[in-house]
This record gives sequence, structure tokens and C-alpha cells, in this order.
Amino acid sequence: MSTNNNMSGNNFSGASFSGQTSFQARDVNQTQNLPSDIEKNFAALLEEIKTWPDSDDKQDAIDHTAKLEESVKSGAWERAKKIIGWFPGAIRTSASFLAILKFIEEAS
Repeated sequence: MSTNNNMSGNNFSGASFSGQTSFQARDVNQTQNLPSDIEKNFAALLEEIKTWPDSDDKQDAIDHTAKLEESVKSGAWERAKKIIGWFPGAIRTSASFLAILKFIEEAS
């Protein structure tokens, strides 16, 4: 195992970083915690969807919400934007959905 931690020669020109990013570490796992208000918005969105009558649209929206939250937690902004388009029009006007959308736009 190499112990050389020299990062000379790496070029981060044009890169953008957010949160607490570790550029060089050994045996480090990084996770990103969502702000509590965004977590609350995901929970509120799910609760709103669960009030819908049982249908394929309801189950799809529940599945999409889980995928969207996973994408946001991992910082996969392009995937999150793609998933946004999968939601039915009715939910797109809810306050929780709009707050999540705003968070994604600002974070990406």
C-alpha cells in the first residue's frame, strides 16, 4: 500500500465543491446530511401522496419520491432533475414538492 499523499499534478480548475468535501483522506467515508426542512418536505410529500386513492399513479409517485430523495442525498442533481419530470402534474403544485424543487435548483 502506498503512503504517498502528495496531490501535486491534480487540477481542480473549473470544479465546484459544496458541503464539507475531503480531497485527500485515508479510510474515510463521506455522507451528506440533508437539512432538516428538506427531510420534512420529503416526509410531507409522501404523506400527501398517501392520501390519494389507490392506483398505479399513487405507487409510482411513492417510488419516485424515494428515488428523488436518494438522488438528492447522494448529490446526483441531474438524476434528481430527471426524476422531477416523472411526477404527475397534480403533485407539482404542492408546497413540499416546490420546496424540494427549489432546493435541487439551488444545490445544483
